[in-house]
Amino acid sequence: MPIAIVAACDAGFAQHLAVMLLSLADTNRKHDVSIYVLWHGRSDEESKLRRVLETMPFAHSMIKVQEDALNDLAGGVHFTVMTYARLLIGDLLPRELDRVLYLDGDILVRGDIGELWNTNLRDHTVGAVVDLPRYPYNRRLGLPDAASYFNAGVLLIDLRRWRQLRVGERALSFAREHPKRLTWADQCALNLVLHDDWRALDRVWNLQSMDVARLVNGHMRFDSVDPGRLGSARLVHFNGRSKPWHYLNDHPFKAEYLRYRGRTPWPLLRFEDRHPRNIARKYLLRYAPGLLSAYGDLRTRVGWGNGT
Repeated sequence: MPIAIVAACDAGFAQHLAVMLLSLADTNRKHDVSIYVLWHGRSDEESKLRRVLETMPFAHSMIKVQEDALNDLAGGVHFTVMTYARLLIGDLLPRELDRVLYLDGDILVRGDIGELWNTNLRDHTVGAVVDLPRYPYNRRLGLPDAASYFNAGVLLIDLRRWRQLRVGERALSFAREHPKRLTWADQCALNLVLHDDWRALDRVWNLQSMDVARLVNGHMRFDSVDPGRLGSARLVHFNGRSKPWHYLNDHPFKAEYLRYRGRTPWPLLRFEDRHPRNIARKYLLRYAPGLLSAYGDLRTRVGWGNGT
């Protein structure tokens, strides 16, 4: 049976999904793979993404998500309502599929995923990696305080069991009925529905930004990274606010992301957030992080704005 990969995307994230797909193709050519992209967005961006898919050695299809299927759900600063599209996989994917691997668009595939695909879920609906930093809002969500919370960027899914247990429908119902209890949209809804029905996977299958970063005055810094941890990662997840397409970001795999980005119809010619304020911030983060707070206080006192 082919490895079935599913991703969800809108026009604003198509360029990042293209990077994930190209890195998947480069590292897994020996496998028989079928790709399913749940899509909602402008036709011009759809055409560009199709061009990327057509260069790949895998079967692929784009499945349209109807405009009104999710528009009653709450989006947020760091995600759109299309993040909920993964909850529709039971209805949208072919009925003959009984296992799928869901991958977020902000992932870099750096190794063979065959071992992950063949993981025994031990009668659980999904396999996933524990979220970092440890999720602090269990009580608000309705989970026991000691319950683990998984990151939904990589999900190995027993799709037959998912359908039988109506996981997607239950998670959508919870999201609609209790939006104020969700901190991370559908990820929270899935954790509630599957809180005792998921198997924890090794971190090599979802190396998250905070696995290799530390916070300096609210900014992610990747200056004390364990080379062994980086080298063993098969799936690198650029989760969190700082992304490799941001000027201030210095993730160790940023250059690799940009190389793949250069092969897409969306080459990154200039960082959108590269302006004098962030140039100063980046310098201070790199050479004098202790002065960053003082720099921010000075800007506030003299009334400097947020523009360039």
